[in-house]
Amino acid sequence: MERIFVYGTLLPGLCRHYALQGSRSLGRGTITGLLYDLGPYPAVVHGAGKVWGEVFEVDVTVLAELDAIEAFYPDEPADKSEYIRDEVVVQMDDAELTLSAWFYRFNRSIAGKRHIEHGDYLKFLDETGFVPQ
Repeated sequence: MERIFVYGTLLPGLCRHYALQGSRSLGRGTITGLLYDLGPYPAVVHGAGKVWGEVFEVDVTVLAELDAIEAFYPDEPADKSEYIRDEVVVQMDDAELTLSAWFYRFNRSIAGKRHIEHGDYLKFLDETGFVPQ
């Protein structure tokens, strides 16, 4: 089994969460990074902020499906992939607990994109009324 940290449209209640059906949630937490609004979905890049999300335990079949959804191509990650699957340390809401998990880091320019300063995509959706499709 693998762990994946999701922060956008893969979150429960959103349009791509179907890909995680049957996977077990390990709870909410945060990672270090900066969250941006790309329009139809968000992106995380390196930076000193905090991004909120949820960790799921997934099997390799689900992980491969997530790679396809996130346009991550393991054989050509730098050139072809929109997102790169990286390992990250997640500070879980359960105060003292940290977990290692995969997450998808944006692999394109964020020039001109809106920074979501509080780092919480669900809160951003509440604030804007946007519903991802």
